[in-house]
Amino acid sequence: MTGISRTGALFGAVMLASCATGYQSPGLTGGVQATFQPDGTWLILAVGNGYTSVEAVRDFTYLKAAEVVKSEGALCFEVVGQYAAMEEESMPSQYGTMNFRKPDARLRIRIRADLKTCPDETNADAIIARLHDKVKDSRNYSRDGE
Repeated sequence: MTGISRTGALFGAVMLASCATGYQSPGLTGGVQATFQPDGTWLILAVGNGYTSVEAVRDFTYLKAAEVVKSEGALCFEVVGQYAAMEEESMPSQYGTMNFRKPDARLRIRIRADLKTCPDETNADAIIARLHDKVKDSRNYSRDGE
């Protein structure tokens, strides 16, 4: 690798690492995914980087849940369990241990195809309307007080 391309790669990595995690499939800086479970529920997991708020990853799980529900031809779901918090992590390196915090959120849902109406908190259309545009812009979230 030449000096210029090495510098460019390093600059790109630093820029990528200094941004909050966006609503995306899991990758280097985090993301959100949904997995169908053997008990008939869906587990939605979201992880952010150190620039991402707990509120953002919580919203990611709810938006992903709503998208899953709609893709299954339903409107409503029930929350079976949920968790969101800032997690402490350590990463050893040749220079010592680096400690950092990153948000983690989990949401377990059961799709309720038998329901045609439900409260906005578990209504896929209402959640998509409320969160779709919000999660697209990380400036809608603040890390203050977390």
